[in-house]
Parts: sequence; structure tokens; C-alpha cells
Amino acid sequence: MLTVKLNLLQILEKDVILDAGCGTGRHTMEASKWHDSKFVAVDRLLTELKRLKYVLDLMAVKDELKGNVVLIVGDVLQLPFKDEAFTKIICTEVLEHLYKDREGIKELVRVLKNNEEMAVSVPTPYTEHLFGNLSYDYFRTPGGHVRIYNERELLQKLRKGGLKILYVCHEHAFHSIFWMLKCLCGLKNQKALIPAFWEQILIFSMRIKLLKKIENFWNNLFPKSIVIYTRKEN
Repeated sequence: MLTVKLNLLQILEKDVILDAGCGTGRHTMEASKWHDSKFVAVDRLLTELKRLKYVLDLMAVKDELKGNVVLIVGDVLQLPFKDEAFTKIICTEVLEHLYKDREGIKELVRVLKNNEEMAVSVPTPYTEHLFGNLSYDYFRTPGGHVRIYNERELLQKLRKGGLKILYVCHEHAFHSIFWMLKCLCGLKNQKALIPAFWEQILIFSMRIKLLKKIENFWNNLFPKSIVIYTRKEN
């Protein structure tokens, strides 16, 4: 399930797109199906990139891969690219993992071309506080979240980094419910039935219009993510 609405980024054939901290690469996979552009997916974990490569290879065999995708092991705090190397950047659910988030924003802005767009997302503060109160392990997992953003704080940091705010959206209400159930049943309990059942609803929600409409309504009340669309100013 995508966090960033790709149509709001207005991806063009000439674009070179960075998926920064891509994880399993869901945005790269979806965008490369439809756009004949160059995609660079960067993550610190080689295991995540290997999973992404496996899926991309399957897509290529099925002739579902339209874009050109490059996978690179790298750190958002020290990206191995020249200044203004990208025309679009996607950075979802990454900044909350960084102790030096201002440096991360500065580095992302450095590699983005002037007058081009970047989409950033982080978890909402009320879901983070809720999950932290429900589960002792939520903020004590290695490599996990190290900060909680409120919307105003993140907007301020992005503006100070040289970005103009274009849109602010809220997404993934169904994921809020999923993680609440995971916290209640135990984050380490892989056999818990209720979260597993809700995970199937998440999968079906991508295909069934009625479920999408229900989630869009609840995104106004109980979203999991804040998504901010920005443009780099000269």
C-alpha cells in the first residue's frame, strides 16, 4: 500500500527519482510499472534490497517493468550522489528513525534539483503516543523510531531546509488499527490471530473500492501517517 500519491508528484519520462530509505521498495515497484523513468532505490539494509531485486526480476520476466531501476546500499545522512542529481524524491517513514534528522533533510535537499518535488512522510504523533503506551517494545526495538513529530515541527524543519510546502495529506487509517492490534497482542507475537485477520483486510482494501472509501473517511480521524509534498526553492 502506497503512502505517497504518485500522481501528485507528476512523474515524467525524463525524471530521475530517488526512493530514499526505500525498505521493501513499494513505491519504486509501483511507479516503475507505469513510468519510463530512472529510479534509484537506496536503503541501509542489503536484505531489503535483495527482496526488492527479487520482485523486480519477477516483474521484468512478466514484462511488467517499464522503468529502469538501480538499487544502492546507502545512508540517507550521506547519500553517494552529486548535488541536484534527482528530479523527484520519495522519503517515507524514514526521518523518525534518524537522530540527526536535520542533517537528513539537508542531504535530501542537496541531491534534489531546484524547483523539483519531494514527498516526505512520518507517523502521526497521536498514533505514536498510543502505540508507545500500549507496548513497552514499540520504542525499544533496535533500528526503530527515535523521535515523534508533530505536524507543525516537521513543516518548520522542511521549510528551514529550503522546501516550499505544497500539500499536506493524512493516510493509512487501517494501518493505525493494525498496529494498535499488534501492540495489544504483543509485537513479538507472530501467531496472534486478530492482527493477522486485520492484515488481510489491509490487503483487500487495496482492491475493493468500498474499503478504500471507508479508509479515506477514517484518514481524517485516525491516520497513521502525515504526508507532506514539497518543492525545492532556489
